[in-house]
Amino acid sequence: MTNQQRTATGRRMAAGHAEAGFLTFSGVMLILTLAAIWFLSYKLLPPYVRNYELQDTISGLARTASYNQSNESELRSEIMREARDIGIDLEERELSVSKVGTAVDISIHYERDIDLLVHTLKLEFSPVAGNRNIMAK
Repeated sequence: MTNQQRTATGRRMAAGHAEAGFLTFSGVMLILTLAAIWFLSYKLLPPYVRNYELQDTISGLARTASYNQSNESELRSEIMREARDIGIDLEERELSVSKVGTAVDISIHYERDIDLLVHTLKLEFSPVAGNRNIMAK
């Protein structure tokens, strides 16, 4: 290799600032950022999805309970069973059910602690559903 070729190769490497295969600081930061996003999604999305499923379930139960002959205790036990099937362990004190005539009101307030390794995050959920028969006197 001649001196001119060595000089040209040296200039090309200097212009590229690094050899191929080396991670730069911004490359490492990008990988760490993507890993953090994946980790937070893995930890935070399931509780929100389960809450959405619970909201959908109690909305359906409130609609059907307006027209069938179930009482508050039967409706309460049905909600507790459905929540357990979804993966939410509710306590009796977290659930409020009211049925007067054809009017049904269901409210739930529960909290879940999410361990994020360096911090514990407390998520609060309050799904609510109700139904009233507009033809009732």
